[in-house]
Amino acid sequence: MLFTIECDCEPDGTIDDGICDTKTDEEEGTISGQCHCKTHVGGPRCDRCINGYWNFTRDNVDGCQECTCNIDGIVSDDGCNQESGDCTCKRFVVGRDCNQCQRHHYGLSFDDPLGCKPCECDIGGSYDNDCDVITGQCKCRPNIVGRKCDTVKDGYYSGALDFLLFEGELAHGSVNPPTQVIKREPNPGGNTWTGFGFMKDFEGSTLTFDIPAIFRNLNYTLVVRYEHLPSHPDEWKNARAELVSLDEDDDDDDDQSGGDDGEKRRCGNQTSQEISFQMPPQQRHVALEADPLCLEEGKRYQLVLHFDQYSDTNPDPKANILIDAVSLSIYLPNMILDTR
Repeated sequence: MLFTIECDCEPDGTIDDGICDTKTDEEEGTISGQCHCKTHVGGPRCDRCINGYWNFTRDNVDGCQECTCNIDGIVSDDGCNQESGDCTCKRFVVGRDCNQCQRHHYGLSFDDPLGCKPCECDIGGSYDNDCDVITGQCKCRPNIVGRKCDTVKDGYYSGALDFLLFEGELAHGSVNPPTQVIKREPNPGGNTWTGFGFMKDFEGSTLTFDIPAIFRNLNYTLVVRYEHLPSHPDEWKNARAELVSLDEDDDDDDDQSGGDDGEKRRCGNQTSQEISFQMPPQQRHVALEADPLCLEEGKRYQLVLHFDQYSDTNPDPKANILIDAVSLSIYLPNMILDTR
């Protein structure tokens, strides 16, 4: 006994006026009910693009247009989103076609599972953490060389910029929400952190560092070293650094300048200074060069980090991040590299 079912082909994706195969025959390559699709269209009804193609439309004689994904930057070769044409990028790759490295990364490569490598520009030797997208060369300050700008040119020398270093695990954490000291065993191949570990800070918590008497009136760049945890791997959107002076101004000392290297620069009557910042996931530190902190000779300070909110949209009391250390580096426009 025979019975028939009418072909149910999608007109926009078929040829031959909506005719379908009448029977299944391996030798002829037919499947019963299979409609005759346009070149880049698939499915029993010819109602969707095949892998590697998108934008299913009636006006396209082939039905769909080819995805333009960069093979070096995509997670798999399954093609693109069939409605938008967007490709699925590797971790450090961006762009509709996954054809460029995320900011602060370089060297788009098929063999790199993350797509690109971090610039890792030296925070003292480079102007910023942006590097050449092909070579990875950072933008070096005068008399500094190397891909990362981490080598002093022959004939010059430089002192350490982070001698004012304060460990997160030794700072004073808030009680509510609480903070937690995280110890780490030393890595035989070298540590990516300083001290013996980190301080784990939650959304809404604070971390207070005691800054001893400063040796000279200068502007300083605050550098915050941190590490994201797998539970919250994205950028920490809202954090603040507050510098609080513990000593009152000496009203009897009205001198605003001295001679030669003993120049006196006051910070005015500021009792506190505050900087808002973010902590991106693709790096382990953030240098707040755009907002230098003014510290005065002989004065004591407290530096308070406020971890206000992980996301711009919704509060998340479970959000947390590891703070390795903070350092106060001499603001580079104050510095001169001397010859030997």
